[in-house]
Amino acid sequence: MFDPVKFDIAVAERNEKWIKTDDILYRICREMPRHNDLGEVTAKLTIIGRSYSTGIERAIRSKHTQGSSVECLANYIWSNAGEVDKQLSRTCSFDCSHAEHFREAVDVHGRLVKMLNSICTRSPRSFVSKYMHFHCPFVPIYDSYAQSGLSQAIRWRQTLEGAFESPKSADGPYYRFCIRFWTLYREAIQVRPHALVKELDRYLCYLAKDKVKAAPLVK
Repeated sequence: MFDPVKFDIAVAERNEKWIKTDDILYRICREMPRHNDLGEVTAKLTIIGRSYSTGIERAIRSKHTQGSSVECLANYIWSNAGEVDKQLSRTCSFDCSHAEHFREAVDVHGRLVKMLNSICTRSPRSFVSKYMHFHCPFVPIYDSYAQSGLSQAIRWRQTLEGAFESPKSADGPYYRFCIRFWTLYREAIQVRPHALVKELDRYLCYLAKDKVKAAPLVK
């Protein structure tokens, strides 16, 4: 269940500590939305990947030289620029007003995850969601904090699957996450009509950290 008091606290913390960082990342992706310039691709991957601790560098086989993992990823995305731009452009005109928009995000996410799986040693699920988000701000961010917070806010029940059908390309965990997120979003806008996806992301992180603080100490 959505807690507006905790949401307001999380938003206040974001405005104090993180909003300027987020604004810089959004601006970079607005000013350099495409992927046909290798230098721009490298810059976006480095700044987003490290600002949000995506772990993508550890998911790519290193050549044991400085920056080799990022170079490998940048070269791969640059060499597939046409497909990456095609997929991202599908979501940029959407907002959070329809469940179908979330379904499209899940579809694009799954396609990009599948593309990157060819060079990754583990799923780039979290990285892809974060990279997509800063290009298309309505896309939900997935990581361990968001997953933990969302599992508290929206308990899983079978009826949630009726929100929207899973695309064939979907990454299963991200699809289930987005179904829950769509449910949370609908609850949130009932009392906070202008709630942003990024604000809900900070809310989920707040819930996850609050859970850790409340956990009993093991002696």
